[in-house]
Amino acid sequence: MQIDIDQIEKLAQLGATQIEMARFLGVAHSTLEYKLQQPEFREAYDRGLGNLHMSLKRKQVEMALAGDRTMLIWLGKNYLGQSDKLDTKLTGAGPNGEVQFESAANELDARIARIIERRGTERSSTGN
Repeated sequence: MQIDIDQIEKLAQLGATQIEMARFLGVAHSTLEYKLQQPEFREAYDRGLGNLHMSLKRKQVEMALAGDRTMLIWLGKNYLGQSDKLDTKLTGAGPNGEVQFESAANELDARIARIIERRGTERSSTGN
């Protein structure tokens, strides 16, 4: 069966997967994969995908310019490198309000030691 190169480009432009294309064209997926290894078919496929991407970007920009705040933010982050800046500060009970991890670790070690000691005492009193 002959595969129409123009159909490959149009299907790619619609966003069809290769499996969907093969079904539509009435060929095995492996046949389509083989065809897409040929430069002229690969170029048609890539051209179709490129047109799809440009159409989607064009619509996103139109939406943003029409005042869609969500799209404005998304495009700003993805095309302009903008980002949300979160200022997170941990505070604790240290002399200057800092978090004291060392003292927390020491307290945890002391609790573990007490548990081990208690278990040892319990075992010796029960005869285990």
